[in-house]
Amino acid sequence: MTTFVDGGFEFSHVSEKFLEILGITREQLTVNPRLAFEAVHPMDRKPTADASQQALSNKSEFQEEFRIQRPDGQSVHVMLSCKPSQGDTHGNVHWFGILIDITRQIAATEAIAHKEALERYTTNIAVHMPGGLYTLITYPDGTSKLAYTSPKFLQILHLTPEEVRKPGFNILDLVRPGDLERMRYATLRAIDQMMEWCEDFNLILPNHVEIVAEIRAHPVSNGDGSYTWYGILTDVTHRNIEQKVLREEIARSHQLSHFFSMSDQGFFIADSDGTHPTQVRYASPRLQEIFGVAKQQLEYPGISIQQFIHPEDREGVSTSFKQALQSMQRWHMDFRIQLADQRVVNVEGYSQPIREDHTVRWYGVLMDVTEQRAAERDLKEKLHLTRQMNSLVELAPSGFYTVMTDTTGVTQLQYAS
Repeated sequence: MTTFVDGGFEFSHVSEKFLEILGITREQLTVNPRLAFEAVHPMDRKPTADASQQALSNKSEFQEEFRIQRPDGQSVHVMLSCKPSQGDTHGNVHWFGILIDITRQIAATEAIAHKEALERYTTNIAVHMPGGLYTLITYPDGTSKLAYTSPKFLQILHLTPEEVRKPGFNILDLVRPGDLERMRYATLRAIDQMMEWCEDFNLILPNHVEIVAEIRAHPVSNGDGSYTWYGILTDVTHRNIEQKVLREEIARSHQLSHFFSMSDQGFFIADSDGTHPTQVRYASPRLQEIFGVAKQQLEYPGISIQQFIHPEDREGVSTSFKQALQSMQRWHMDFRIQLADQRVVNVEGYSQPIREDHTVRWYGVLMDVTEQRAAERDLKEKLHLTRQMNSLVELAPSGFYTVMTDTTGVTQLQYAS
């Protein structure tokens, strides 16, 4: 290409690939050389012109990435490498260069960046949620392989990444022998119905400590007889101990399993630094169910999460949130949310704040514990009533008794205060 002193220019030689990138014909370029400059995206024209002018002043090669806007409306990312040669006696300058279509490279780079960001989000959720995530592949011959384990999963089971990768390692070896048959039945039933299952099992860890673990998983068929299980493992040992204590206080109460059972969990990622409106970056389907709204409503820019919180709980949640934000410590709280139809849902939330990109990003989980909290209130009322009745019996001036006389005339004392 030659640029003239009067500002004009012409192309002495262009390749077919050059014309293909610009989306014009050789005849069009010959008639109107300015089509090449006009093809540059309007927002990129000045930076490109400035770079070429600087290269001309320094008599050096320049490289510039910019966009081409083709006549058909298609946008193409290109890289131009160009160098000015010695001008002629009239001040005209000859340029030699190459134009490369880098649209695919740009798209690939953006895809990789998006994938890496998604992996960071997933990793942060896996690290800061109460349970441990895992992916398990089971084969027809009875063997299995852990394809993925979150740090929390390994921490709960006191295992290292090297141990789970050892040949012959089988996660079922940790299950207490008395629970194996129940686990096999639960997995077969889940496969038969292709549905999620959730059970509590006793696990014996490598350090010989026994824990109670809640295992929740969903099977996906691989088409070759093997199945991939996507699940979460939660240490609920303390929960089971508390259940035992309550069962002793309220004889054989069947409601305790509901009171302490783990609800479905809704995951979220949100940005909030305490000064700007909360921006929900990700809301899982279960979280949408808990709030009773669509994903678009939760993730809409500027949406106020405060509007979902029950009016009586807003101040407490706000105070707790600010304390966690100030200390950058894990946030945990029980509170109520009020749905659009005025229904009230009890929820339990966990979240970990992390400073990222000039804001604070919260990775957390929200669980619907409405049934558990209702059962808890019912049990406390029954326990309180039982204790009151016992107190009345002890304070009564007369003694209470129950006797039974059979047909032979034998009398037996059944109860005496």
